Amino acid sequence: ENDMLISYTSTPEFLSSSWDWIGLYKVIQQVGMRHINDYVAYVWVGDNQVSYGNNPNQVYINISAIPDTEDQFLLCYYSNNLHSVVGISQPFKIPIRSFLREDTLYEPEPQI
Repeated sequence: ENDMLISYTSTPEFLSSSWDWIGLYKVIQQVGMRHINDYVAYVWVGDNQVSYGNNPNQVYINISAIPDTEDQFLLCYYSNNLHSVVGISQPFKIPIRSFLREDTLYEPEPQI
């Protein structure tokens, strides 16, 4: 009820850092996202981990950080060690707080 669960996979040789983060971005028509700092919300991977090691890895974003809009979004994984984005999800919509209602259909969580 309070979190959005994000699942992601990585290769065994990928060295993650406690300074890695995943950003939630609003998709801008014809562009995607403009700049790495234009995130709507972000989560430090090390601080908000639910599971790690056996893929998929999982982290959560608190629901209060998720906007109430029908826009499309995408997720980007930023590697502090590589100083770049190393993973981008497909665009997706976040149902307007409908995931808190019992009568909605199950939607799989976004993945990178």
